[in-house]
Amino acid sequence: MKWLILSVIFLQFRAHGFTQIRKALRSVDSRRTNDHLLVCKASQAGLYRDFVEHAWSKLEREGILHRSDIEVPTRLATNEAVAKGMPEGSQVKITVDAKAGKGSIVYGRFALLETLVPERGSITTDGIQVMNLVLFGKPPLPVWGVDFVSLPGGKHLLAMDTQPMVVGSAPLLSEKWKDWHNKHVNGKFEWGGDLPEPAKKFFSSHTLWTRLSGDDSVQRIQTDVMTAFQEHLNLYLESCAELDNEGTLSSCGMSENHLEEYLDYRLQNDPARPMLKSLYGPEWTEQLLEEILFPKKRILEKL
Repeated sequence: MKWLILSVIFLQFRAHGFTQIRKALRSVDSRRTNDHLLVCKASQAGLYRDFVEHAWSKLEREGILHRSDIEVPTRLATNEAVAKGMPEGSQVKITVDAKAGKGSIVYGRFALLETLVPERGSITTDGIQVMNLVLFGKPPLPVWGVDFVSLPGGKHLLAMDTQPMVVGSAPLLSEKWKDWHNKHVNGKFEWGGDLPEPAKKFFSSHTLWTRLSGDDSVQRIQTDVMTAFQEHLNLYLESCAELDNEGTLSSCGMSENHLEEYLDYRLQNDPARPMLKSLYGPEWTEQLLEEILFPKKRILEKL
């Protein structure tokens, strides 16, 4: 498998157009590495499914996301392709969902890419595992974005951030995110590398952006990263409620808002495009990107 996604990131964010990530994606081929397996909680589940299930169920349970007028077409909700270089019957499966938001959240969606090996209740580091989960809020709320990408050979690229969309909005949220960063990132995860100049405006000072490898990397993802992820989501939802109660939402004009520029940037530069095209074809890929992952018109008309 030659191309891999970041996006969320990050897919997140995964998928921010990092120069280093692009090089990594181009360098991966379909040759198998050593068969490193780690126990998974459920059969036929990828590394990041627990993250998606935790966040999505919480957002639904608390009424933050609802179906409303958004219905992901069956043709885009899932797709499968043969996992080349893997045991017979292995598949690269993508699962997608999107829902309208309530109050300060206007739209949420995720894409989960998993390499599934038949009759194994384990996670294999030989396969691609990707999660991209994004919440779009009304200004001055940032975009909440998570991109986790695992490449064959046990290399993991992880990004998580509240991405600023409004000039001067940082002070609204800076203190609580500073505390989160000090608790979960500083001294625990090394910085993942330089960001390209065009993307820097879309990142905050409290970004988690790191690369993991080694025998304990999956365990760290399932423990340290999961804990940071859960608290990160909780803080974002608290921020949504606080700004909603204060009545400060949508108080800025679109001239101050980077959201439209952000959506254009992500749609045009998403490194997932080549991989998705190679797996599922160009027509399906473009429909997914434009209709579900970055539906510019649908998001902006709700602001």
